[in-house]
Amino acid sequence: MADKRTLREISSDLTQLNSVIDMPEIDEDERKEIEEIMEALTIRQANKIDCTIGVLKSFDRYIENFDKEIKLLQEAKRILQNKKAKRIDTIKDAYQENLCGPKLTGDKYQITMADNSPKVEDNFDYWDSVEIAKYGLEKTTIIRRLSDGQIIDEKKEVYPDKDRLKADLVNKLPEVPKPATLKPVVRLTYKYKTRLS
Repeated sequence: MADKRTLREISSDLTQLNSVIDMPEIDEDERKEIEEIMEALTIRQANKIDCTIGVLKSFDRYIENFDKEIKLLQEAKRILQNKKAKRIDTIKDAYQENLCGPKLTGDKYQITMADNSPKVEDNFDYWDSVEIAKYGLEKTTIIRRLSDGQIIDEKKEVYPDKDRLKADLVNKLPEVPKPATLKPVVRLTYKYKTRLS
């Protein structure tokens, strides 16, 4: 049967008995009795420690198993998301190549596709200095100490001005950076069939 007393209570009893056993007013018979009680408490304490560590070890096993399951689930989720994205891309590619219309209907489901505003692929790494000067945005980050105003760090970064770049690519202006392109974007939705065939 499990010991109902806690490890703290058993340890407290041992400490108290340890302080009592060396008192001069304790005779030899009482000292032997206290030693026997302390020995029994020491055994109970050891059992209690083993039991507690056993429970902790079982918690560790559960946590380790949960971690493994979470990793497996995350991997399975990633694989399914990739498969889903590939299927959707296949349908979008067929639409962009005019192999199908914007509305596809099956027996139970329907797909609706529409052209969205194109996305800018800037390929900024391939721009020359003239293109960067014309279509670049400079971002300056300054870290300054408040007490004395001393500048600790200053970073300058250059980014493409995507809004201006997109507008000029749509208008087909000649000075637009050559590596920059517009990528068509198709929106796809799917749901249960609501249209009549």
